[in-house]
Amino acid sequence: YNRSTLVTGALDSVRNQTHRPIECIVVDDGSTDDTPGVVADWMEEHETDQFSVRLLRQENRGAPAARNQGMEAASGEFLLFLDSDDLLLSHSVELLHQCLIDNEADVSYGDVLLVRGGTRKGRKVQRPPSSSDAVNMLNAAPLTSSALIRKEVANQARWRERLTCAQEFAFFLDLALDGAEFSHIQSAVLKDRDRAEERITNENQEYSVAIGRVLA
Repeated sequence: YNRSTLVTGALDSVRNQTHRPIECIVVDDGSTDDTPGVVADWMEEHETDQFSVRLLRQENRGAPAARNQGMEAASGEFLLFLDSDDLLLSHSVELLHQCLIDNEADVSYGDVLLVRGGTRKGRKVQRPPSSSDAVNMLNAAPLTSSALIRKEVANQARWRERLTCAQEFAFFLDLALDGAEFSHIQSAVLKDRDRAEERITNENQEYSVAIGRVLA
């Protein structure tokens, strides 16, 4: 939503993946700026036989609804929900896909490099502390853009569209409670360049209320 200055960076990170083929679906959540035009121009320049790109538009309904729409439109076996303020590393899809295959898992995820103001500020290690996937998702769900998921498993859970925050917490916990198998790789797969003032954190009262709803 209104990410005309950021979205091409995210798209470039998808195009630069070592894995092929890739189907890239962009869901515009009712932007009022030039985001759809920017995406359309990018598509015309970069689409190939092994890298297909589609632009879908919807009224402003929030990220969970946009992710569900993209999931419904996807034709592939695996899904990765990339937020427009995040960047994949070039090997991310290849590593995550191999992790799924090797471990016969339903969800694979890796670590995250934290970038603020163009400068790397640290690394978020998402290594699970417990042998229980449900416990791990309850305590520390991975960032949305750092996970590759089998589509058939994601379809069973779907994103909770009524939540305004704590969305990834709810989604990954629902997957775990539905019996999905998770596997973590000790490699960074994502650059998180989110602006801190726009991210709702665990310290926010609204986030706490949303967590309560999920667990109720």
